Amino acid sequence: MDASDNSLANAAPRRRDPLHVISTTAHDTGGERSLLALIENLTPFRKVELWCIDREIHPALRPGLEAHARDIHLQPADNSELAGADVVFYMHDYALVFANFAELWRERLSRVGSLQIIINVNLGGLFKFDWLAARATCVYFESTDYELAWRKWTHSNRFAHVPTVVLPPPVNLRSFRALKKVPTGRVVVGRLSGHAPLSPDFASFYTELADQLPEAEFWFMPAGRELRAALGDHPRFRLFAEDQVTPHWFLSRVDIFCFTLKDCWPANGPRSLVEAMAAGCPIVSIDREGPKDRVAHGVSGFLTNDRHQMQDYVRTLAQDPALRARMGSDARQATRDWDPVVWAEAIVRHSSIGVDPAPAL
Repeated sequence: MDASDNSLANAAPRRRDPLHVISTTAHDTGGERSLLALIENLTPFRKVELWCIDREIHPALRPGLEAHARDIHLQPADNSELAGADVVFYMHDYALVFANFAELWRERLSRVGSLQIIINVNLGGLFKFDWLAARATCVYFESTDYELAWRKWTHSNRFAHVPTVVLPPPVNLRSFRALKKVPTGRVVVGRLSGHAPLSPDFASFYTELADQLPEAEFWFMPAGRELRAALGDHPRFRLFAEDQVTPHWFLSRVDIFCFTLKDCWPANGPRSLVEAMAAGCPIVSIDREGPKDRVAHGVSGFLTNDRHQMQDYVRTLAQDPALRARMGSDARQATRDWDPVVWAEAIVRHSSIGVDPAPAL
């Protein structure tokens, strides 16, 4: 659904009691921007108070957070402040270090009214701390593989009875769907989020494609040191610095979005792929958790783990403008159900479900 078709927000007034969101805010990565999208889309339903695990807020996030959160606290809430509250714990990378602070959180979360946990890129060892299940009303994932792994690890503990939901990464996609394609005179094969780990053979993979497609250019943003060292001198590679252009400018000129990644690296989500689909880019991607939840093979793009087949798919799209247009349209259409309002509606449904007060965990 589109955020403009916000039936839940129109059907019920915003509750007076706030929703408490706990997360990290010190960096400006996709995870933190998704946090901002969540808060922005939750505010039509509930007032939001943000509790920052970090002691700082990244300057790029501060205006948006201050515009939508009723209050922002630069430290986690103590026990009394969360008593009886509806709490959303957006873990981001925090699941990796949760064990270091588990006893502290055990006190803080002992008397909350409801607890929802959003797991972004890492599961960490969070499944071991099943005392969280006493208040948990939902655990969210961005790929089915992560949900399956969670179910495997929690089948014999108290988390086994906590509902789970799989949703695409929370990204405000309306502005990407509104983009018009800007012709460049070349077929542009692009990759956003160029800081993600690339496969060891990425340089030969792309230079071979460049030899096979003399009509194409290859764009990366942002282009890290490894990319610049390997491909910086190639005449048909454009390597953009971070913030040199906006993602909207970049994706409006990309004809094919090619998503490669280091073999052992998770591709949960991924945010950049969802943005590319919303912008009408046909996808050629690794066939791994995250992408395979988003891309319909042969409809909105192609999925494969074979480098030669991936090159074949890029060549096929580069040489067939009608196929690019059709798959790009299907990719854009697929994202219409992925607005963060879907997250907001799910969070509202799983809040305040009448968890009875209980002794401290």
